[in-house]
Amino acid sequence: MPFLNELCLVVNQELRKGALSEQRFQSGRYEGVSNEVTRGNQVFPCIINNNRESNTIECSPDDTYPIVIYHKILAKRYELNNIAGQRSEFGDRNKYVKETALIKMVVYGKWSALNLKKEELEAIITSNFPDNMDNQNNALLNSLNLDNVTYAMQSTNFLSQSVWNEEYKNVDFSIDSEDLYFAITYQIQSTWRKGCFQLCNCDYYLLAENGEIINTENNKHLKT
Repeated sequence: MPFLNELCLVVNQELRKGALSEQRFQSGRYEGVSNEVTRGNQVFPCIINNNRESNTIECSPDDTYPIVIYHKILAKRYELNNIAGQRSEFGDRNKYVKETALIKMVVYGKWSALNLKKEELEAIITSNFPDNMDNQNNALLNSLNLDNVTYAMQSTNFLSQSVWNEEYKNVDFSIDSEDLYFAITYQIQSTWRKGCFQLCNCDYYLLAENGEIINTENNKHLKT
């Protein structure tokens, strides 16, 4: 499914409208799916620009922001279905795919700006994490040709050094002891009809400054 970045941006948007709507969070940096980039013998997370140019934007912890959030795709698995929401039986023609993507959300917080402990910020996010969307009342799902989307949290890694080692190779650990740095692992499960995607559609969606997702092909704001 080519639109995981957009579904991760929905997580950011929902959190910014709810749990992270206070002024102290609003000037934060909220990114979509990151990619591993290599420079010499170093590996670090970056956001690839929407214009597909070769330049990238690093999404490292940055204490000029009160909070930095980005996502990373870890793995995906698939189950074929004959009818949306039902398992396929032998001999059926498989028309639908149920995809489960394992995602990691990396969170950095500046303690002096947020005045929160690591466990407190994590609790604010997880207690307000989105669960599901229905295409009958969601323009984004219809635009992406998805039948349904479900979000499910799995676990949180509070060990800052461990999170850093997963994100970086041959880069010195640079998180201040008072700052917050952790990763939340979650799943995005979606059902979609085989053959319904045009990969070029992936270029048409980006996140506006107010948190809304825009279809740049027709400049429509898609509400979640």
